[in-house]
Amino acid sequence: MEKKHRLNSHASSTPATDGKSIYVSFLDGVTTIVRPGPEFDLVATNDLGEACRASPAISQGRSDFLKRPFRQGHLRFFGKLECYAESAQFEQLVDASVRHQWVVYAKRPFGRPTQVLKYLARHTHRVAISNKRVLDLRDGQVRFQYKDYADGNKTKAMTLDAVEFIRRFLMHVLPSGFMRIRHYGFLGNRHRQAKLKLCRRLLEAES
Repeated sequence: MEKKHRLNSHASSTPATDGKSIYVSFLDGVTTIVRPGPEFDLVATNDLGEACRASPAISQGRSDFLKRPFRQGHLRFFGKLECYAESAQFEQLVDASVRHQWVVYAKRPFGRPTQVLKYLARHTHRVAISNKRVLDLRDGQVRFQYKDYADGNKTKAMTLDAVEFIRRFLMHVLPSGFMRIRHYGFLGNRHRQAKLKLCRRLLEAES
């Protein structure tokens, strides 16, 4: 008679694999690692200590996605991270990080949901830079105000060539076809009117 094994409670995400083992995260915060085969082979478990509703992320020891842009000069380091601008320091940091099997998980926000909405609103209902932060514009140069998080959140001024300023500004503009806010469920665009009408009828609310 075939023996079956129950791994844990309900799974909270899609299983992941590195080609050798299977990683499954469960709602109770336990990530279970099993090796596929004719016999049940439990490799390890990792208890996060809290609920988990995210898929496990496996590094697989691959670091090229960071080392390549570093060699091409695309990465910059400021403040306390300036030491990693040296090639040897950066290589050591990346090599050490990919030795671990990282598990990405989501947890409750430290503040109330209202704080989360306020944070998201700053990114969805504001432009990249407000007019009051632009201090001067002359001779093709733009001088503006910014907050230096690497220096104790001090407010400083920076001057850029107008073309470079526009380039940075346009990095905050969504590409064609992308939406900043997408509604789902009864607020989805396709059936919103019909679903809202049904909700009002069920709630006996006025239109």
